[in-house]
Amino acid sequence: MPEVDFDKELILVVVNDDPNKIWLAAALDNKGDLKVLSERTLLGFVNATTCAYQFALIKREGIKTIGGKAIS
Repeated sequence: MPEVDFDKELILVVVNDDPNKIWLAAALDNKGDLKVLSERTLLGFVNATTCAYQFALIKREGIKTIGGKAIS
């Protein structure tokens, strides 16, 4: 397992409810608010039994809020 220093890093997680491919993007604005966006392919799945997910390890430096909500 990789080591994570949660005082200096964050892990972002995006999860689909089906096996479509997923992409994660994060951008920090000049006020320190981290905007997190995700996109996925749009293949139709009926009663999917699996899901797609993606993890991203990012530096906490400069991040004051995520999506406008304060973090500790």
